[in-house]
Amino acid sequence: VTRVVGSFWRHTDQLFVLDGATSAVVARAEWTGHPANRMRFSPDGAIVAAACGPVLRVWDAATGAPVAEKQ
Repeated sequence: VTRVVGSFWRHTDQLFVLDGATSAVVARAEWTGHPANRMRFSPDGAIVAAACGPVLRVWDAATGAPVAEKQ
């Protein structure tokens, strides 16, 4: 399964996990604060992490549910 992760900033920050074959949104997460950069999947593809300014945020890649946050 090929997945792509990207982020978008408007009034809130958003992270999208897309199916690489269909471009369908698989999961989405929203937060406020710094925009996401340096986004990576875990080796098994189960979670996605992003550096958001001084904060490391981690989400479930299938649901977009927050898993952890570390400042």
